[in-house]
Amino acid sequence: MPKVFQEYKEEAKNRILQKTIEVFRKKGYRRTKIDDIANELGVSKGAIYPYFGSKEELFREALCYFQKNMTSDILEKLQENDMDAAEFFDLLMSYEERGDQELMVEICSMALNDQNFREVITEHMKQDMETYEQYFNYRKKTGVLPKNMDAGDLSEKVTILFLGLYFMMIFGMTEKRAKEIWEETVTLWIDNYQN
Repeated sequence: MPKVFQEYKEEAKNRILQKTIEVFRKKGYRRTKIDDIANELGVSKGAIYPYFGSKEELFREALCYFQKNMTSDILEKLQENDMDAAEFFDLLMSYEERGDQELMVEICSMALNDQNFREVITEHMKQDMETYEQYFNYRKKTGVLPKNMDAGDLSEKVTILFLGLYFMMIFGMTEKRAKEIWEETVTLWIDNYQN
């Protein structure tokens, strides 16, 4: 039997996770089967089980993989550019794709009924807030944001605001209107620190 290198295993696992995200986005969690992911990869479902023991485990790992990559990418883009509130909103929305809304509703439903899954989602939200807090602290150091601004408080507020607006868009609010509300609210919060 040929020796499988750790790098190959990691690469194979990452390919599975990437394809899993694509399939869940297309079909949603409940309608996706391991066979669907295997078919997209061009392998048998038996090739997935050495890496992930169940659909639930695969889903959780895929969410963690997506979150990790998205978070580092967002922080990098935020630190490379002087973004205003509208551009920040556009950056966050750039990670949303068709199919994400249905999947988000499923994720919330699952979190309500599964304590372990709720803890995973809560940890993701904390990571988002930590990313924003790092960015806001960086912007304070560069003089773009007021020195007296509480970066942790603002990061919590923008996370809650974005999630609320995202759910409003699921239920019919236009992205344009959500962006207007975002821009007005974030600007008010920052102005409040400057006064």
